[in-house]
Amino acid sequence: MSGVTPHLLTLHPNVLGGCFGECAPRDAGQPHSYGTLLVLLEYVLFVLISLSGGFSPPKNISICGYLELLPDWIAFFYFHVAACGVDSTIWHIVMTVKKEPHILLAAIQMVSGVACAGALLGFSVFPRCLWERHQSCVLLWVYATSFTMFLMFLRDSRKEKYSAIPLMCWSLGAFFCNLFYYESTFRFYAAEGMTILAYIMWCSSLQHLHGRKLKMTYVFLVNGLEAAIIMKFYRYNQHHVCKESGNW
Repeated sequence: MSGVTPHLLTLHPNVLGGCFGECAPRDAGQPHSYGTLLVLLEYVLFVLISLSGGFSPPKNISICGYLELLPDWIAFFYFHVAACGVDSTIWHIVMTVKKEPHILLAAIQMVSGVACAGALLGFSVFPRCLWERHQSCVLLWVYATSFTMFLMFLRDSRKEKYSAIPLMCWSLGAFFCNLFYYESTFRFYAAEGMTILAYIMWCSSLQHLHGRKLKMTYVFLVNGLEAAIIMKFYRYNQHHVCKESGNW
């Protein structure tokens, strides 16, 4: 195929493996941490408790809709996941800029990564009742993450530690989110969940790609404190800035 750089078409054989990178000890003699696995389990727990039947579902069946109605001890699981996602994304930005030899490409990756982290933080502190702010952050997160993941595929797919599974799951989740967006059903809720799981998988693959050892103690203490702060801002906006909450 003329005009196409050959190495962009050459994928590493492991491109479909290692979606939970730091949990897969493929490097002999290297200790591996399980921080992102904890985050994954937290999100699954958040979903199971939310849908257990002990809480009335919102009129708008979505993760954001549930968050305004759930008590803090359950909502904290979500905010902890969000805090870890922001942390991992920012860490990835720093490592990418340090390693990237091309200034323009480094700048593009920095901007897209900051957009991912900033948007994730944004819709985690602006509840759904602040619709314009919340939805603007959600859309920015989807667009920025899609761009960043695809750019990483083009840039890193030849590397042994790169995995395309998060990108595949993200694309599938984003497709179904668009397909079921106007339904406000559990099908949309499931599609949202798929994108969040894909983002967790992506964060995990970033740890492995850059050789970060994300320990559970760090996730518990540092990300836990960040989650508490994010939740505090969220509840303040919900109860003091929103004119109406939990009813759309």
